[in-house]
Amino acid sequence: MSWYRTGFYFTSKEGRLHIYKKKAKYKGKYKSNNWYGRTFIQDKQVEKSSGTEAKSTAKKILDTWYDELQFKNKHKMNVHVKTMDECFKEFVNQLTGDNSKSQSTKRTLAQRIDIIRGNKDFLKLNVNQVSLDDINKHISWYTNKLKKSGRGLDKVRGATLLGSLNTISNVMNWAHRQGYRSNKLEGITTKTLSKKLKHQKTSRTQFTMDEYKHMMNVSTNRIKQSTNQRLKFERQKLHYFCIVMMGTGLRVDECMGMDWEDVKFESRDREKRRGDYYSDIENNYLRMRVVNSKTGEREGYGMGSAYFGLQRLMKVYKDNNIKITGNIWLGQKSFREGLNSLLEESGLKIEKSGDRELTRDSKSFRHSFIQVLLDKGVNSTIIAKMLGTSTTMIDKNYTANMKVDSLIEQINKIERQSKIAKGNLRLVK
Repeated sequence: MSWYRTGFYFTSKEGRLHIYKKKAKYKGKYKSNNWYGRTFIQDKQVEKSSGTEAKSTAKKILDTWYDELQFKNKHKMNVHVKTMDECFKEFVNQLTGDNSKSQSTKRTLAQRIDIIRGNKDFLKLNVNQVSLDDINKHISWYTNKLKKSGRGLDKVRGATLLGSLNTISNVMNWAHRQGYRSNKLEGITTKTLSKKLKHQKTSRTQFTMDEYKHMMNVSTNRIKQSTNQRLKFERQKLHYFCIVMMGTGLRVDECMGMDWEDVKFESRDREKRRGDYYSDIENNYLRMRVVNSKTGEREGYGMGSAYFGLQRLMKVYKDNNIKITGNIWLGQKSFREGLNSLLEESGLKIEKSGDRELTRDSKSFRHSFIQVLLDKGVNSTIIAKMLGTSTTMIDKNYTANMKVDSLIEQINKIERQSKIAKGNLRLVK
């Protein structure tokens, strides 16, 4: 079936340019009486309207268009218009072979793009014509989406919006390198957020031990009150996820990506190894091969609570005829929905601090783990090495929150050690 009207078709440029009037109709009338041009270039068919019904004028316009395409093709310039949707899809596909980014970064970019692609109007835009105004409109859409998310938050975190802007900036710069944009789009992350949002302090907070114990008691009761086996199983998984996160300090992606083969259940004799840096942790502990990390593969350790948490999760799996192999969480991407429900039921999702609202989520477990170790006197250098982070980050974000009695105890400990050292020196003399 032809796509042109009979009697309204001819070619130009030695048969390489097809000029015609479309035969498509709507309610018995032709949709357009203008002449169109069609040609094949860079492995793809392209079409353009001349914008006129006059044949001679249309030929001149379309011949010029054809010549411009050939010029761009000769100088290796991209001639195809790309929508934002097409760019997002292509960008995600090429992430697999991008060795400049860690697996964690790739996953974060893909997750953010998945959220951005919910804005259908933004996806329709021509990537070469996207402006800061368009991105501002997208941020307004995203802000409204977050406010309507039903999580009880009436404020939007600047860091969340900044993450989305950074992702868009990544894609726009990539589009420029690919030739889909004629110029870079400057100011995406600097001109689209207010100073208040850009410098907004984090709204995430951690758990005290009493809060954590309260939440786990609520979780235990929720498991007992489950109305069916499937719901009980999902709540059990969430329960042990919380225990493992609180007992290891893993990043969320690190924990979610861990396989059973990456974990070793080990014990040690505390009497023989008294005084080592892990002396505050129970005799049973986890030794973990942390592969799915933004800082590269490392060895990690987990407290006895995480050791027994995974042991009990294994029993749950065996009771449900699930093999203890492969991904620990059975390929589940996130516990966000279940954890939010548990936090809200525990009354711990939101905490008021003056005029600010602090929230808790999966990342709060890592913050809590670090704070607990600091309060117990574990050196920040050891914690940093164990968790694949920097002492600068720990000192900046956590030591400021140490309890006063913990700080005093650390000072006294240093003083005691100093006195012992001096005493030993006198004995040597």
